Amino acid sequence: MNTNDSPGIRSRREGGVGIITISNTKKRNAFTVQMLKDIRAVFDAFDRAEDVKSIVLEGDGDQAFASGDDISEFAEHRSTAADEARFMATALAAFDAPADCSKPVVAAIGGFCFGGAMLLAAACDVRICGRGSRFSVPASKLGVGYPMAGVARFVELIGAANTSAILLNGGMFSCEDLRASGFVTEMVADSEVKARAYAYAAELAERAPLTVRALKQSIAACATGSQERERAALATIEQCARSHDFIEGRNAFLEKRKPVFTGK
Repeated sequence: MNTNDSPGIRSRREGGVGIITISNTKKRNAFTVQMLKDIRAVFDAFDRAEDVKSIVLEGDGDQAFASGDDISEFAEHRSTAADEARFMATALAAFDAPADCSKPVVAAIGGFCFGGAMLLAAACDVRICGRGSRFSVPASKLGVGYPMAGVARFVELIGAANTSAILLNGGMFSCEDLRASGFVTEMVADSEVKARAYAYAAELAERAPLTVRALKQSIAACATGSQERERAALATIEQCARSHDFIEGRNAFLEKRKPVFTGK
């Protein structure tokens, strides 16, 4: 975690919301290899924390969500086939972290969202984006072999045609462009991105945790066709039916009060 001006991943909690901040402001929040490792570690820690009900993922400052991988590290970490394989394993573990997390994740996207940052954002459940935000995956301009798992993530989210439009040319896209494709969940003024993301996550933190987990698992199962994810979803749905939260939700509705869920 980052505690000074050096590149890193910061985390904090506000009520039931865990907040993860990508911080490398001198390079528009580009990912170092260590930052990629820390992204996964912080997500896993929040997933285990019972008092964290939802998560916001944001970039430090207002210039960028993140600008992809730090190219200055390529020579050190991606110079051979073996190095590239290790790097990709680390990167994909980080970029899959929001999707693997059992709790809902809201991406607060302002400014630039380039390269792997788009893949990280695509793994989030909700993407709140500023009107002035800009998006690009420039792999075809860098000669990078884009991972098939990353392509699959985009196809699942926005379809093959939209994925082709974004990846093949490696061009720049506006928030309006990606809203039309379904990548952007909600578009707000640039100055309101983080406040809206925090408010959205706070609302999610009040929902029944088991139900939210079951829904997230079910959505992933439907999107991927994964039998493993389907089995997990069915098990959690069954758990919901036996939960105290199910009783609490019913009683709160009948008593016309706000439910207090515990995730049990």
